[in-house]
Amino acid sequence: MQMNFYDLFMIPLEASGLKDARKKLLVFAKGDVLELGTATGVNLPFYEMAQVNRLILSDTDDVATLKKRLSHRTKTMPQNVLDYMQADAQNIPFKNDTFDTVVSTLIFCSVPDVDKGLAEIRRILKPGGSFIFLEHVISSNPTLAAVMHGITPAWKRMAHGCHLDRNFENALRNNGFSLSKTLSFGKDIFYGGVAKAAESSQTFKNTP
Repeated sequence: MQMNFYDLFMIPLEASGLKDARKKLLVFAKGDVLELGTATGVNLPFYEMAQVNRLILSDTDDVATLKKRLSHRTKTMPQNVLDYMQADAQNIPFKNDTFDTVVSTLIFCSVPDVDKGLAEIRRILKPGGSFIFLEHVISSNPTLAAVMHGITPAWKRMAHGCHLDRNFENALRNNGFSLSKTLSFGKDIFYGGVAKAAESSQTFKNTP
């Protein structure tokens, strides 16, 4: 299977919890689905395609580049369900109430305006729709959090605007989402879940 540098770099992190988290979360994707920041398509094997009516894969790259990059992963998927789009999380080119599910994994660390991106996701979700997310976040350990705050300015310059110290849970709540399911792992540096408009308290068992 074709694999680029990013996929190779991510192998240890996938093995230490990311892959398991993707499996647990993406089973909740259903109906009309938009994935933001598809990148190299690592989420694609974990969709339950029998419950997906339409899956739009998007990234900031142009469509031709995205389709070529994903071709090795999408060739075994039902082609009539798939579509591709160039899109920015801060300005999503769809009408209100379009999707049953929006998916994003490891993109909000580098979205310049997190609030704007989350507002856009809320706007395009249908009433009762689900936002499935997986992010790396600031640690709850004060010592580790201080280190993450300290190195973020330099890290952003080296890693294309990636922030190590964002509190994504607070951002979700501040933008009108409630968390129906959550998981964390990697000394709580990785945080994922399903966010909805309705209140719910169900929580996943943490990934080892």
